[in-house]
Amino acid sequence: MEESLVEHRTIARHLRQGDRAAAADTLRAHVAVQGDTFHLLLRTIRAA
Repeated sequence: MEESLVEHRTIARHLRQGDRAAAADTLRAHVAVQGDTFHLLLRTIRAA
């Protein structure tokens, strides 16, 4: 959760600085990681 907050803050900082490309890259990476984490959670729930 803390890592996710850091990623959100990084995205916001890029946007404030006007660096749309860096914001987009960071957002894409964040969404990919969150998706992977969600799939792992589902697998854990199904296995239980």
